[in-house]
Amino acid sequence: MTEHIQTAGRTSLAAYAPLVERLSLEEKVHLLTGETAFTLPGNDRIGLAPLAFSDGPTGVRGLEFVGGDAVALFPNATLIAASWDDGIAEEVGRMLSEEAQRQHIHVVLGPTVNLHRTPWAGGCSRPTPRTRTSPGAPPPPACAGCRPTARPRA
Repeated sequence: MTEHIQTAGRTSLAAYAPLVERLSLEEKVHLLTGETAFTLPGNDRIGLAPLAFSDGPTGVRGLEFVGGDAVALFPNATLIAASWDDGIAEEVGRMLSEEAQRQHIHVVLGPTVNLHRTPWAGGCSRPTPRTRTSPGAPPPPACAGCRPTARPRA
């Protein structure tokens, strides 16, 4: 069994450079091509585990689209944003993170974040406004809520 890299807290990208240098061009390309629609392959030679991604506008869909486990269903991002309650948005973020961990998902492709301000901006059916201030502001509460339970995984 291969030992996988685990980190506590943040690690500089430079720390991974020696591992990437050990990969051939073909192996690097393979890591970027995807194994399935929502997974990336690992590489046993450098101890890189496969990665599972999931999206879904109202929750963490998981990797099985038909016949999989029951999953938590949340109000869409527009409804959460319409509450103007950062606490609710942060709680949804925490629950998304917990749901991802339960399903062994490494990366949640959400919560949806955009800078839409009016319907004229286009595609406003689901995105959550980033903040009620400026694009340089901190991430929205739903994203912040995803962080507390996030942890490195083998």
